[in-house]
Amino acid sequence: MRYDVQIEAILERLREDLCKLVSWSKEWQMLFNVEKCKVMHLGYDNPHASYFMDGNRLQVVSEERDLGVIMSEDLKWEKTVCCGS
Repeated sequence: MRYDVQIEAILERLREDLCKLVSWSKEWQMLFNVEKCKVMHLGYDNPHASYFMDGNRLQVVSEERDLGVIMSEDLKWEKTVCCGS
């Protein structure tokens, strides 16, 4: 039971931090492109929570390419090594 309460508190803190980031970006006129913001759930026992930015639910992905490197939720490099960039 205590574990679930701790996880919920952490998830709520993450969600609050996302809201603060969006508010900061609006204040400084450096808006996020929410369509390009994504969530990748890492780790065993990850609760796969939903996250939102500016009222939009962030897309969940199992892999993502950034600077030619393919990151996957299992943190394996096979696709980057075998397929190249």
